[in-house]
Amino acid sequence: METVARLHGRDPAEVLHVGHSLDYDVRGALAAGAHALWITSRPPSSEALWLLAEYPGRVTSYRTSPVRSSTSSRPSFRQPR
Repeated sequence: METVARLHGRDPAEVLHVGHSLDYDVRGALAAGAHALWITSRPPSSEALWLLAEYPGRVTSYRTSPVRSSTSSRPSFRQPR
């Protein structure tokens, strides 16, 4: 992340990393000095809440609807006639 920021003439603090892994995406972004947007379908654990509080303004959490595994949740596509 630091390398990419520097290649584009930016400071890592100007980068927003978006990901779903608290350990790899969020912690990785913070370690590089970047901001993080954490997308998750689960309620945050106490560890995640601590991390969000520890880095105010640098980590944002966005909670999505849980993904359903049934086939009825898949979009259906009809062939044109």
